[in-house]
Amino acid sequence: MKTPKKTFFTHHPFLELQKIIVSNNLILFVLIVLIIVINAAGFFSVKWLQAEWKQQYTVYQTKQTLYVDLYRESGYGGFIHAFKNAVLRKKPTYLKSLSKRYHNVEATVSALKALATSIEEKTKLQEVQNTFDSYWQKYDLLKKGVQENWSAEKLDKQVFVNDEAALKALNQLITINQEKFDRSVEKNNQLIQQMGLYEGVSLGVILFFSLMLYFAMRKKAGLVGKVLRMQKEAVANKELYEATLDSMVDACIITDATGKIENFNQIALERFGYTPDELMGQPIEILIPEGEHKKNHAHYMDSSSMHKKVLFKGRELKAITKNGELLSSEITVTPLKQSEDLKFVGIIHDISNRMKLMEQLGSLLNQLRDEATKDYLTGLLNRKAFFEQADQILLSAKESEKPIAVLMIDIDYFKKVNDSFGHDVGDRVLMAVAKAFKKDCREEDLVCRYGGEEFVILLDNKDEEPALEFASRLKKIIQEISISEQGEQIRFSISIGLTVGNALSTNSIEPFISRADQALYQAKANGRNRVEVNHSEE
Repeated sequence: MKTPKKTFFTHHPFLELQKIIVSNNLILFVLIVLIIVINAAGFFSVKWLQAEWKQQYTVYQTKQTLYVDLYRESGYGGFIHAFKNAVLRKKPTYLKSLSKRYHNVEATVSALKALATSIEEKTKLQEVQNTFDSYWQKYDLLKKGVQENWSAEKLDKQVFVNDEAALKALNQLITINQEKFDRSVEKNNQLIQQMGLYEGVSLGVILFFSLMLYFAMRKKAGLVGKVLRMQKEAVANKELYEATLDSMVDACIITDATGKIENFNQIALERFGYTPDELMGQPIEILIPEGEHKKNHAHYMDSSSMHKKVLFKGRELKAITKNGELLSSEITVTPLKQSEDLKFVGIIHDISNRMKLMEQLGSLLNQLRDEATKDYLTGLLNRKAFFEQADQILLSAKESEKPIAVLMIDIDYFKKVNDSFGHDVGDRVLMAVAKAFKKDCREEDLVCRYGGEEFVILLDNKDEEPALEFASRLKKIIQEISISEQGEQIRFSISIGLTVGNALSTNSIEPFISRADQALYQAKANGRNRVEVNHSEE
């Protein structure tokens, strides 16, 4: 890399470098060693941080995936669901998959135990394992009951297992894993900030010793003729300055007071894609878009006139390469004086990988949040998420004294659809109904798959008349839907139980659910495919 004529380092400090080499060898040696040690320490610290973060993220991702698998085995379509279906329907086909699913659960729990880092995690994992073991211990009894065609009530009583504690423990495990990951993210962010501080301190130390060297050289400077001879000799030592620049792990750009580029290191050429001739003498806007430079230029000038050592450090902005690619960067700018001339030294740190990683983490967190709050088949809120959000709406309605409406909905004769056409067609019916609900509901309404073929909808700020109109319209929309299966058009209907009231007398959505469920029961009793309203309030 060519250094332009009369740069800061060749014009003053390197004028007298030859004299310092002769009379101050120890000071120069210490400075060079210090620069090498500081840069090496920074390099290996970054490598260590990257390896540490990669390990933490891999463990978190692995555990979260295993928890999701375990959660699925506890819910719809999983081991417990298949076990309960065998109890209710008494079909041998439901027994076939239980062994494989149970061993999958065993393998998943074993893998999670191996990754567990606390006694609390291991204890809760054992609770989950115990529940699945309890189910499996009753497998032979279940098989006997199916073969001997016991009644569903008798079979359920014989093989019943309380799995509420296991589900609670599983939810707590997911929360613990997320909290550990959040703490890890916070710790790594703190380390990144400390690394930024370290880089600033390192630059300050280098500048400090450089200034000490500079003043030592000035003190020992003699006659003007001798200084001129030293200036000629200093050109031969210019490579030391270039090597120092090129040893930096970040791009370094030096400009004059107007922003004209006077020097740079090899990393800057590689990162921005220019040759030395293409970059030398160009305005800084070729690397920093004009808007970013112009809006801060007056601040640079004012700050430098106040003799600040560092104008700012770690400021995020967008740099631009030769081919037009925008790079997320952090820049540290320091003013330097050469006699009466003002120079700016900019250290540009590429943070593109960090930004991409943060985007990926954000996307992953959103995906995990959806998996934890939504029904995997229909995409609607699951039961747990519904109650959490419903309590917030209830509190808001109580404060504003506005009514709320709750609809409890059941697909009529859904069991016949499953029995006649199979569960795949039943799933298509569930998804079609869910799609119609989402399309016709407002954004602020809560739509939940409550369980099986049951749904619940919470309407905020709806009186009885508009809520009844909405329910009737929803019933009509579902009647017009058809599912095609082997040339046959399958149609279906829904029954709806509706209740409307204010939230002043309760702190829970449960009473509304109970009244809507009573109305749904009445709608079924009165012939189905209808809407019934429960006017009572508890």
